[in-house]
Parts: sequence; C-alpha cells; structure tokens
Amino acid sequence: MTTSRNPQPDKSVDQQRSDQQIVLVFKALSHPFRLELLRQLSDEETCVCYLVERTGRPQPYVSQQMSVLRRAGLVTSWRERQRIHYKINQDRLHRALSLAAEASGADQSFWPATAPSAPSSCCPPTRVVSG
Repeated sequence: MTTSRNPQPDKSVDQQRSDQQIVLVFKALSHPFRLELLRQLSDEETCVCYLVERTGRPQPYVSQQMSVLRRAGLVTSWRERQRIHYKINQDRLHRALSLAAEASGADQSFWPATAPSAPSSCCPPTRVVSG
C-alpha cells in the first residue's frame, strides 16, 4: 500500500529488520576508530583495558564504540566481574568487509592477519567465546 507521505510500498517486518541490520553494520564500519578497534582485536579475545591501553582513548569512549560494534553483531562480549571481554564475530565481519571492499574497489589486504600482542599489564585472555 502506498500513501502520499510515503511513496514506498509498505515493507514487511522482516524486511524492515533486515534493512535496520544492514544499516547497523555499515554505520559501525564507517567510523575510523571502530575499524581501529577491530584491528586491535583481530583474532584474539581481549578485555577493554587492553583496547584502552593500545588506543590511548578513555575507557568510556572505547566501551561506547565497542557497544556499537556489538549491536551490529561484529563482536561478541562477555563479562568477568568488572571486566568486559570482546571477540570478533569473524564470519560476519569478513562478509561485511568483503562486500564493502568489493563495492568500493578497495584492496582487502588492509586487514591484519593477527592482532598485536596484548601488553603485560593487561588482563590475559581467559576464555574462548563461540559465535
């Protein structure tokens, strides 16, 4: 059905959810600092304290940006007492980056094969999180 205010046909609820998820993923990937955070995580699970130390940004800012990545489904998280640990959702991130690189004509070699080593002052990764 078409209305004068909305020339588009009504979308199904599933289509609206799908559209919203696409927007979340590409918004999450459109911020340079969030890409930096994903590069810091690479293949390893790590705590926010590591990301704060590596990036030099305040913990609330890092946590806010990680929350955007989590809502987009690009990372998973779990809590250990006061610490939040994150791990990349490799399959989803790879698919999103492949699509973005193909659409933009960019080279995918910008993505690191492995993450930098966690600093010794950071809490060590302690658990593997499944998808």
